[in-house]
Amino acid sequence: MQVSDLGMPRKKLQQGMATRWNSRKVMINSLIELKEPLHRAMEHATGRKTLTPHITDAEWDILEHLRDYS
Repeated sequence: MQVSDLGMPRKKLQQGMATRWNSRKVMINSLIELKEPLHRAMEHATGRKTLTPHITDAEWDILEHLRDYS
């Protein structure tokens, strides 16, 4: 499965950088923009031991609140 399967443009997740004052905001925006593909990828990989736990609805809410206040 790829992002294009969802009709979305191809994008990379952005990472925070200690030397960039706005990198955390960029990283949060990137996560929120790619929420659906991330959710599907995590569902697809269910059962793999190397996969980290999924992001909960409460955690998505926190990210959206952080985005609104940054």
